[in-house]
Amino acid sequence: MRFADRKTVALGRWVRLRCGTQVLKNIRFSDNVFVGRCCDIGNDTILERNTSLADYVCILSDTHDFDDPCKRAGKMYSSGTTVIGEGAWLGYRVIVLPQVKSIGRGAVIGAGSVVTKDIPDHVVAVGNPARVIHKLNEETIDKTDDTLQYGKETIETALLIDSLSRETA
Repeated sequence: MRFADRKTVALGRWVRLRCGTQVLKNIRFSDNVFVGRCCDIGNDTILERNTSLADYVCILSDTHDFDDPCKRAGKMYSSGTTVIGEGAWLGYRVIVLPQVKSIGRGAVIGAGSVVTKDIPDHVVAVGNPARVIHKLNEETIDKTDDTLQYGKETIETALLIDSLSRETA
């Protein structure tokens, strides 16, 4: 695990970071966050309570000014803070691009997806670019929020969403 600047990283309780993960500057891990192996977490990122990142997730934070050909390979700049909402689950090898400001509460992002825009609360999004394919029904949202409210493991939420998604498919 590598921290670019430990002074600017805030860790909540029960944060689990697996080996090979790189954490840059101005990162806040809230309580009960799980980060899989070999993830890259860019500058100015907030992971809210009960979030889960599978292995090889990449949250990009910096970009280039690509409108000006003279600056394309020049100095990088931060595009602002990215918030991964409470109870969100990002699957294996998800890439979150710098222009994304928010992945909603309880959102599930499918493996291999490339997130190019903000994702609303309580949806399943997949693909390149990631598109919402399923809005969780009210019963699922109520159960998800109850699980989050009492601080249970994110995996329980993920299993619940997975089982309910299969029932409705």
